[in-house]
Amino acid sequence: MERPAAMGRGAPLGKVPGRGFGPRRTLAFLAAMVPAAVLLVACDGPVDPRPAPDSGVSGRMVSVDDTGLPPSPDGGGGMLLVPEESVDGLSRIVALPEADQLAYTTFVIEPQAVAELGGHVVEVDRRGHFVLTQAGRFLLCRMPDPEGSGTPPGGVRGCDVVDLPASGTLRATFGEGGFSASVR
Repeated sequence: MERPAAMGRGAPLGKVPGRGFGPRRTLAFLAAMVPAAVLLVACDGPVDPRPAPDSGVSGRMVSVDDTGLPPSPDGGGGMLLVPEESVDGLSRIVALPEADQLAYTTFVIEPQAVAELGGHVVEVDRRGHFVLTQAGRFLLCRMPDPEGSGTPPGGVRGCDVVDLPASGTLRATFGEGGFSASVR
């Protein structure tokens, strides 16, 4: 293999004289990178909800991948919350599937219909965080941001039944297995 002229005749392959990572450069690199990594992890874990508020449930929407990529926040859009007693009414409007297929359901619902059912939509921030302020049994559905997801306005992509406590945390995920939500 021919050596580039910049390497000189005495330099081993892959080394450029005077450009190595000696002890000083290695320490300087580590001194800069370790605090940066700690800050990234400490500021906002990639999949954990924020600590539970005094009242309400702190949630985090997460995208999961079955190909080996790590989970990531799924921000934007909203979460549709429909009280359990109104699920039959919702089913008449949008023809909900059987319970074992809720994770994969898709439908579009108008804001007026949500209000008539006693439901509401909670905003999901760009980092996937949201807060649910009502306790009880609900149908929770993901309403992704129409701009980035290809879902129409008012579009739902997956639902799950949840028992919301007065205070706690919830992790909602969407991926190959559909939508799921679990209270912690």
